[in-house]
Amino acid sequence: MKLNNSKNINRIIYLLDTHIIELFSKKQIDIKSINALSQIRFDYMKELNSIISSKNTKEMFNKEYWKRYRKSNNSI
Repeated sequence: MKLNNSKNINRIIYLLDTHIIELFSKKQIDIKSINALSQIRFDYMKELNSIISSKNTKEMFNKEYWKRYRKSNNSI
């Protein structure tokens, strides 16, 4: 499974959330497991944020307005 796809990362985050909630619902809470899973979830969230940010930046600079703007600034 490629991790550069935001859909796949969302799926992994959902599974981690489900597992963390399941651990919280038990009578004996295992703090070490919850901390480890939370850290993994946090890392995936950072990766997802990075992918979304790069996608937004790429879309912003692919617009025709920016192409015309760059051409007009180069001619001055």
